[in-house]
Amino acid sequence: MCQSFPPFPGKGPGTGYVEAKSQGRKELAMSETIHFDHNRFYIGDRADQAQAYLDIEPAGDRLVRATHTVVDESMRGQGVAGKLLEALVSHARAEGWQIIPACSYVQRAFDKDPDSYRDVHYK
Repeated sequence: MCQSFPPFPGKGPGTGYVEAKSQGRKELAMSETIHFDHNRFYIGDRADQAQAYLDIEPAGDRLVRATHTVVDESMRGQGVAGKLLEALVSHARAEGWQIIPACSYVQRAFDKDPDSYRDVHYK
């Protein structure tokens, strides 16, 4: 089942992506939504074609391993990976999960702000 998370602030009017004229990169629009399907938090229409995603895998009872965070070069520098992590953490809190940060991005985020993730960080 595909689950959606609320849109988050981005740049540009409307939905989807808009082309940033000065840098030639895609910027997130105001209503971009993060979805969760097939162990993947992602932005886009389909999990298997997402340009930005955070993958997880089951690792035990109420335990998941964050394995990969990928953001297409055209979307970097806009906080996209952080928004994907926020969606994972929000979902983990709602479901009572603990997260093993096997992905370097997630590990750095947990290390940088341990108080924000203490309740979901599996050590």
